[in-house]
Amino acid sequence: MVQTRGPEECWINPHGPLGRPESLIVDELPPPNYLNRYTPIFVAWGVGTAILQNMFKRRPYYAGVQRHILFAGIGTVAAYYFTKAENNRNARRDLIIEDYMKKHPEDFPPQGGKTFNDVLIPWAPIR
Repeated sequence: MVQTRGPEECWINPHGPLGRPESLIVDELPPPNYLNRYTPIFVAWGVGTAILQNMFKRRPYYAGVQRHILFAGIGTVAAYYFTKAENNRNARRDLIIEDYMKKHPEDFPPQGGKTFNDVLIPWAPIR
């Protein structure tokens, strides 16, 4: 006889054993700029792809400039979405860390404030 399980036993939680707490949902982040730190890399990747295609077809590297422009635009859009995914990932990580710090304040005692006078050693110019 075949043993069957109920639907609650078969369900696999994709968010881990603790589930997805509502406090850890990243609501809205400002959209990243199209010109970010990854844009030159992805644009170079796109233009390099067009150049490699020309080399494999035994054409001059500058042939088909419209494809170079098209691939540069695709690289810009790819950099935008890559940056957006990175921002979401970092925001979620920060929310998890902040949530842990709120739930375990005994592990994170408040730091005493220091001024520059406490940090720097005494100094007098020698003339």
